[in-house]
Amino acid sequence: MNKHILTSSLGRRFLSDSSSFDIRIFIPKNPLLYKILDKLHISNFKRKFAIKNIDLIAEQGITKNLQFEVYPNQEGLVGLCYKTKSMVYDDDLENTNDKIYQLNQNQISRTSNLKWSICCPVCDKTNSVVAIIALDGKTKITIDEKKEDTLRNELLAFSCLLYDSVPQLFKR
Repeated sequence: MNKHILTSSLGRRFLSDSSSFDIRIFIPKNPLLYKILDKLHISNFKRKFAIKNIDLIAEQGITKNLQFEVYPNQEGLVGLCYKTKSMVYDDDLENTNDKIYQLNQNQISRTSNLKWSICCPVCDKTNSVVAIIALDGKTKITIDEKKEDTLRNELLAFSCLLYDSVPQLFKR
């Protein structure tokens, strides 16, 4: 139902009738460890976010167990989203994915069939990124600057709604 709401909301403004997309949730790989490290003020420890494919909103395919380092190095759009705490997107992954996102060969091969991706952070009350919601697709789309603010507002609202309404989706 949540995917249907988002699809209806985005509609033809961003996606063509033939476009389909997956919604993926990236969550901290070791959330308890990261909380302990934060309390001990240990900040130079690597942090990774791992994919959580949910049936009905994402086709698992070759993305099973995919993960990205988000700190101190930023891998992929997930890492960039974590660092900036804002929506990031690339509507030309065919030409950029293996060149500008510091991905390893495994990550490149497991995301090579994607044409575009949009990542949106989910922040808690302390403004810490607790999850990242990613939309991606295999059919080319174009996001022009005029539509970017509308897209950002709708995805942030959807992400907050999903996090508040279905918190179990964001658990390890």
